Amino acid sequence: MVKNTGLPTLNLLCDLLNNAILFSRRGNEDSGSEDYSYIWRESIEYGDESHSRGLENILVSAVRDAATLLVELNACKLDEAISILERNNWNVFRRIVFYLLAVFPNKALKFISDRLTNEALFKDHSIRHEYARLLNKCFDLLQPEQRQAIFGWIEKGDSETNAPWCYRNW
Repeated sequence: MVKNTGLPTLNLLCDLLNNAILFSRRGNEDSGSEDYSYIWRESIEYGDESHSRGLENILVSAVRDAATLLVELNACKLDEAISILERNNWNVFRRIVFYLLAVFPNKALKFISDRLTNEALFKDHSIRHEYARLLNKCFDLLQPEQRQAIFGWIEKGDSETNAPWCYRNW
C-alpha cells in the first residue's frame, strides 16, 4: 500500500496513530505532547514490537516502516516525511523523526545538528533513547563547537541536566 500510494498512506497512518493515542488517554490528562511512549515503546527501532500496548505499538511500527520505505524508495524526501510526522503533537512522532535521522544521516545533516545541539532535547527524558542513538551514530558529523557544547552538558552531570548515564557511555 505504501509503495502504491506514497505520502497519503503515511498521512493516514499518522492520523490513525494520533487518534489511537488520543483515545487511549484518560479524560483528566492534560493536552500536552506527553504520550508516555517511552514507557510502552522503549525504542522505535526494529525488534521492539513485542510490547503489550496493542494498537498504538502496531501503528508506531507501521508509521516508522512507511516513512522509512518512502525515503528509501525516493518516493519522498526525508524533510517531507519529517514535516508530516512533526504535524502531530505526540512525543512518539518526535521519536520516529529521531529514528529516521539516524537511519538517513547523510540526507539530514542540518536536521541532525539542529536537534543534537538543542539542550532542551538533550534533557528531554521522553526521547532519551532516540536522542542517545542519534548522538552515538552522528556525533562525528557535528562541528567541533557543537560537540563541545554537548560535552559541556554531559559534564554538568545528572543533577543539573537529568542527563542519563547512557550519555556517558556512548
